[in-house]
Formats: sequence, C-alpha cells, structure tokens
Amino acid sequence: MRFLILATFLVSCSTATYQLNNQNILPYKEESTITKIDFKHKPIKIGQIKDLRKDLSIGYAYTGVNYHKTPIIVSNSLQSFVSEQVENLFDMRDILLSENANLTLDIDVKDIQVSEVIEKYKPERAKCRVEMDFHLLSDGDRWEGSFWTEYLSAGDLSDGTERLEPTLASCFNQVIEKLVNDNNFKNFIK
Repeated sequence: MRFLILATFLVSCSTATYQLNNQNILPYKEESTITKIDFKHKPIKIGQIKDLRKDLSIGYAYTGVNYHKTPIIVSNSLQSFVSEQVENLFDMRDILLSENANLTLDIDVKDIQVSEVIEKYKPERAKCRVEMDFHLLSDGDRWEGSFWTEYLSAGDLSDGTERLEPTLASCFNQVIEKLVNDNNFKNFIK
C-alpha cells in the first residue's frame, strides 16, 4: 500500500508540460526600468505577429522530485501571448494603443526562450532570451528595428521553476525598453 501511495505521488509530481502563469509575468525589480513617453505621439495598433523561430519550443522546466525535463507552454497562442505582453508594456510607458490608429506595429518573433538552469553546487536559476523585429507602417512610411536581450536570474534556495515567469518578463521588459529608447522609433511616432 505504501508503495502505491508513493508511486501515485511521484507520477502526480511530474507533469507533461509546464504552463506559464500570466499573473506572475512581472519583471524582477532590478529589471523593471520603464521609460515613459512624455511627448505627444500618434497612437499605435498592434498588427501582425509572425513566429519566425526555428525552435518552436519556449523552453524547459525541471519538475517533480526527479527533475523531469518538462516543456514550457503559454496559455494561448504565442501570437496572443506576445501581443498581450507588448500591449501591457506599452501601456506602462504611456504609449497610446488604438484599433483605429494609422500607425501599425508588426512584430517578427525571432526567439523566445526561457528555461530553468540547474548546475551542480549552485542555486537554481532561470535564463531567457528574447529577440524581435519591429516594423512600424504609416501611409507608405516605414520604420524597422531589431532588438534582443538575454537575462540570467539570480539564484537562492527557492525552486528555479518559480523564476521562469519573472525572468521571461525581465527579457520582454528589456526589449521594449530598448525599443522605446530608440531615437528613430520616437521620431517616427511623433
């Protein structure tokens, strides 16, 4: 009987996938820099989001008592996930978003990775990499920019799986921070 209970516990601890919790996708404090747009600018609408990744996985977590390598998934499509992240980060920066805007922002997703890092004799951490190309279109005018970042979280005695969401959020925040601080981008939306 004890063996059956233990086997049931071990099977329940390992899952087929690990779904990112959108409620926890907030950057670490040290990576939460937000540059607000403090000038009058044209509203933007999020257009097409293309997934150009060669590796279609998001990354891996290590779950269960035996640290099973478990694929990470998002709660909806990658396009919806990216759109939601960009919209939230734009909103924090006072960038106007409108479905009726003349400026359309298309995004090419070149890389989104977040994984748990487990190294011998070191605390568990998480790492991420985000790379996106942005295309702003308005009445025949076009602006393009490419931004990427990598981030490795600090480690402590907590489970590395708990670091996945804030680590990915930190990468997204860094990419949008680079976009917003690009002088050509700022001039285009004026």
